[in-house]
Amino acid sequence: MNGFGAFSTSLGCQLTSFFVYIFSIVALLCSKNLRQSVPFNYILLLIFTVAMGFIFAGLTAWLTAASVLLSIGVLVVTLMCLFAAALLIKAKAAVLKGILIGVLVAVFLQLTLCLTMAFSGYIPQGMWILYCFLGVLICSALIYFDLFIIMLAGKYAMDEYIYCAILLYVDIMRLLLYILMIFGKGK
Repeated sequence: MNGFGAFSTSLGCQLTSFFVYIFSIVALLCSKNLRQSVPFNYILLLIFTVAMGFIFAGLTAWLTAASVLLSIGVLVVTLMCLFAAALLIKAKAAVLKGILIGVLVAVFLQLTLCLTMAFSGYIPQGMWILYCFLGVLICSALIYFDLFIIMLAGKYAMDEYIYCAILLYVDIMRLLLYILMIFGKGK
């Protein structure tokens, strides 16, 4: 690892990025006046995005480029399916019920897989697979739920676009983290 990878994995860079990330997200989520003041909300959103970028740069510097690109491809396909479902399906309440049933069925299947792997001697790998796939399912459900809430007429005013962007951004980054945990391969 050299250059930017070494810089982004350094303790100083990661700690600074983490504290800047926490400061900016708390400022944006807690202050409605700051979210609605036009030049400052964009500047703070840029600072938030750069801090999150350095955090993920530090995480992905330890992984192979092919596994990171595969993870990004899986993320794009997952998001396209979620966004298409949120935009094209008219009966939103029925879809939320279907998502809940689908998540419960997936959890049951994953528990079955985990128990099978535990009895065959693969306890750590089975628990890791269970943890990551549960994370992907929960993050996908959160993204769909946030899209549902954002698109719901009258729930958020038109001037709360920064708040809605942060909700989706944090959920998408969390989903990417779980996908990286599944498909990422160390150098």
